[in-house]
Amino acid sequence: GGRLGKGIEFDGVQGGLRIGNYTGLKPTTNQITISAWIRPSECPDSWMQIYRKEDGDQGRQLLAIGKTAYYGLWCGLAVDGYVEVGGQIDRSTLADVNWHHVAATFDGKQIQLFHNGTEVGRAKVVEEEPVAAKVGDERLRIAFLGNTLVHRAAEFGYLESELIRLLPDDIVFRNLGWPGDTVTGSARVEF
Repeated sequence: GGRLGKGIEFDGVQGGLRIGNYTGLKPTTNQITISAWIRPSECPDSWMQIYRKEDGDQGRQLLAIGKTAYYGLWCGLAVDGYVEVGGQIDRSTLADVNWHHVAATFDGKQIQLFHNGTEVGRAKVVEEEPVAAKVGDERLRIAFLGNTLVHRAAEFGYLESELIRLLPDDIVFRNLGWPGDTVTGSARVEF
């Protein structure tokens, strides 16, 4: 246990925690968020690791503050090879003796960096592949989301008919359009 439950307290001079190979730290999806509360007393040009996990062939996960072209928050992940994304933060802001929340998220396509809830960096690191309907694939499923326009399209079916003409026969549509009953878009209570 730590000072508060399972929390860990560092002396502020030199500290770190090394954990053996723990599978609970491996993401089970292609999404991950790494976040921490930090309070650096200084921000030198050298790198200060906040979180680092090495996975051998699986790559690396890294959250750090430091300087390359500029000082800031950096995240590195093994995504189609190893990629790093940085977000600029004024080092005097970080060394102001207050606690700072830093976070990096990867949603499967882009990495976003946050400092105290404000986005400081973003980069698309995975290119989207176009959706292609091919014969032999599982059924292509298309959902229409929206308001009155989408709802009324279901009544006439022109859009679906044109898509069926252009795409393979094995296609399924779901129309989830729902018009609001008020000018503010509030929906009916019953479905």
